Amino acid sequence: HGREITSFEIVLGNVERMQIGWINESMYVENLSNDHRSGVGEEENSLALDCCRGGLLNQGEFTNLEGLSIGAGSIIRCEQKGTLPEY
Repeated sequence: HGREITSFEIVLGNVERMQIGWINESMYVENLSNDHRSGVGEEENSLALDCCRGGLLNQGEFTNLEGLSIGAGSIIRCEQKGTLPEY
């Protein structure tokens, strides 16, 4: 039996330097760099919400989200609904 996950949500507790990321798994492993300091959002085919800096990190490029405020109790929801992300 298999079940496709099309959305999820998390509720943040007290965290520091939180990054929540998504990868295109089929492309990520084969293109993973040897730089062990890189993480999701910094690698090709990956995207991360960088709560510490207040923005999105897409394949190493940061975009500030003006007014983004994330703290304990914040809810982060991802709804892909079965579609593939565009990179």
